[in-house]
Amino acid sequence: MSQNWTLTRTSSPSGLAVSLSEVKAHLRISGTAQDSELTLLVEASTEKLERDINRGILQATWQQAQQAFPDCQDAIKIYMGNTTAVSSITYVDSDKATQTLSTSLYSFSVSRGVVFNEGDNWPETDIATASDKVFVNFTAGVSDADCLPRLYKQAILMETGRAYFDPAQEAQTNTDNGRSYELLVRKLIRSSYP
Repeated sequence: MSQNWTLTRTSSPSGLAVSLSEVKAHLRISGTAQDSELTLLVEASTEKLERDINRGILQATWQQAQQAFPDCQDAIKIYMGNTTAVSSITYVDSDKATQTLSTSLYSFSVSRGVVFNEGDNWPETDIATASDKVFVNFTAGVSDADCLPRLYKQAILMETGRAYFDPAQEAQTNTDNGRSYELLVRKLIRSSYP
């Protein structure tokens, strides 16, 4: 069955993927006058990378909403890479009541997704409406920025620098136009990259 789904972050990471000292060294900035702006740019660049490579970067919670459970005993595929745990699954049943699926009924693994443990099928959902009826709450990303692959950090630094040095304000001195960032993203979206 073809699934329609959406991803929403439900909590923010507790820190930065690239520290202020790293971004200041990269941009050759000293002092603290621009710390708030730089923090915002690092956060925005991290979110952009997450969306571009479809992987959680720093540990945060997410919700995947979809119209139905998969057919029969098929697994629920989580459409965010670097998922580490599924905390709950709620759904709208055939009586239009919201239910929470017992955690004993399913299990999660990175390779298989969320699988139903029992011999039957996933529960029945309300089929009268076309709205989302299944909500998978999960955690994705690493808990320690020091554990991030260096290519992630480099992509975030490059995108932060591109946003910081707006070519319109720098007399067109920034001629890269994001090409280096895009090349890194292409490498990171390969299935063979960790």
